[in-house]
Amino acid sequence: MAGESGPVDRPERCHHCQKPMDSPIGCLSCHTIYPSSSELTHFDRLGLPTQFSLALPDLERRYLAWSRELHPDFYQTRTAEEQAMSLKLSAALNDAYSTLKDPVRRAEYLLFLFEGPTAAEHRSMPEGFLEEILELRMEIDEAKEEGLLDSPSVQGLRDRIKRERDEVMGTIGEMFRQIETSAEPPATATLATIREQLNTVKYRDGLLRELSSCGV
Repeated sequence: MAGESGPVDRPERCHHCQKPMDSPIGCLSCHTIYPSSSELTHFDRLGLPTQFSLALPDLERRYLAWSRELHPDFYQTRTAEEQAMSLKLSAALNDAYSTLKDPVRRAEYLLFLFEGPTAAEHRSMPEGFLEEILELRMEIDEAKEEGLLDSPSVQGLRDRIKRERDEVMGTIGEMFRQIETSAEPPATATLATIREQLNTVKYRDGLLRELSSCGV
């Protein structure tokens, strides 16, 4: 995976109190924090498996627990080194949470870890998709001009765009699941397909934001 030279060492027990740890950044039992490695991923920091499917309540629970643990108020009497470490870990934790809680950002991040192409590197989309988006945009523009944004047809259009968008995200999730359960490295073609599907999601999200800004 990108940015990793090998498996990240996740200590099973704290070196200080010997109690179980679920994250390599520190121990919630004795409030010891450990120097952060650049090799840690967002998943590592929150003690989560590197996979697309996540339980959001568990993600939030872990984030809140570590947010409280790393709060500056608890480090006022600690050494300058520990204070600096807590600030660095807190910033990394916030970044991890904001990335993983959003399915699109999580997919983008996983694609990066699997060394897949970025949107700038691979701009392709399924055949006919841009024509479809152009037709949808024309329908929205016509509804704006005619003052029909609150019509059932436009609301149905919004629901259709959202449904298709969610279906694509489901497909992306299944493709990641197959990668995660395979003993083989992900195929370049598979990663390119995920990239193409993510590109379509961004276009659909743009249309949904436009409709939302118009009160639809």
